[in-house]
Amino acid sequence: MRINEKEVNNSYMAYARGAVRAEQRGDYTTASTLWNKAATATCNSHNLHWALYRKSHCNHAATKQWSNPNASQAV
Repeated sequence: MRINEKEVNNSYMAYARGAVRAEQRGDYTTASTLWNKAATATCNSHNLHWALYRKSHCNHAATKQWSNPNASQAV
């Protein structure tokens, strides 16, 4: 998903919305990238900490392949 930050007044919110949509699709790699962009956008400290937390969460989810139904094998 490509977000043109020049079309919105709040680039943090644009990246955050894109990241949320990517998470909902199970695309945690893209979500992590967008959360990183949100964290580097101008925002308050609460939003910065939230974006960094979500980035970490999405990195973990991508590593564990949470969105892949075949990733874990039944015992």
